[in-house]
Amino acid sequence: MVRHPPLFYFADPLRPVWRETRRYADGSQGPEVVYVDETAPDYGLITSQTCDICEEEVTRPLKPWVQLAPVFPLSGNSGHKKSLRRGRGPAHYVYLPNLPGEEFWVADLRIEVPVEKGWLAFQEKLVGFPSEEAQRAVSSKLAHLRGRPAFSAAFVAAIQRPLHEAFDDLFDRNRTLYLQLDADIEEVGLRADNFLAMTRVQLVFLGTGPFSQATLGWCRDWHDAHFLTAQGLGINMLPPELVRFADISAAEYRSITVVLRGELASSR
Repeated sequence: MVRHPPLFYFADPLRPVWRETRRYADGSQGPEVVYVDETAPDYGLITSQTCDICEEEVTRPLKPWVQLAPVFPLSGNSGHKKSLRRGRGPAHYVYLPNLPGEEFWVADLRIEVPVEKGWLAFQEKLVGFPSEEAQRAVSSKLAHLRGRPAFSAAFVAAIQRPLHEAFDDLFDRNRTLYLQLDADIEEVGLRADNFLAMTRVQLVFLGTGPFSQATLGWCRDWHDAHFLTAQGLGINMLPPELVRFADISAAEYRSITVVLRGELASSR
């Protein structure tokens, strides 16, 4: 990690999406590089692999760039903070417990900025994680974000998006039940005959401990409520399976595609 990294990106301020782009709207004549200055991040998390940075035993280095994700203090939202402390939480955030001060520091993986190694070489090195295990968890999160497959529009419309929306709605409407599901379910996986032309799918809810009756009932009720919609789009949605990690073989786990990992209301 480093202090005070740059944050810039290319955008059209006349068509802003992010709040920083809206700040550039007045006086802009078209697409340009937006350089964030007033609200620049306090820290930057290096997301490039160590071997790509060092390039040891390489006669002619071929990788001059290093990627940095901006680090900001997360304000409010105590529910997300609790989940992030447990190594879960929204997929695009990484909690950094070793940084100084009382702020709740998170790296935002939605954007990464390239810097040249010559700049990085003269920056103070900071350690944002208390252990190697915590560092590996970041690698797993990055791999999951980069490795997500594309799914058919019918699956997204009938199953994936409604599932996310159901978790989000439960977060607001019944926090007790949401927290029970979040404690029981660590991953949601998918078995499908074809990702881009699905006709038969099954959701697999995975966790470490026994599933509560509340979680079992919610998963089955959600399936029953959306079965006909999926069927109308040509997808036969089989009843969900709830499985403990201890009860599934490595081969079975590899046959499942993880579609959600971490806090259930991850789109919030």
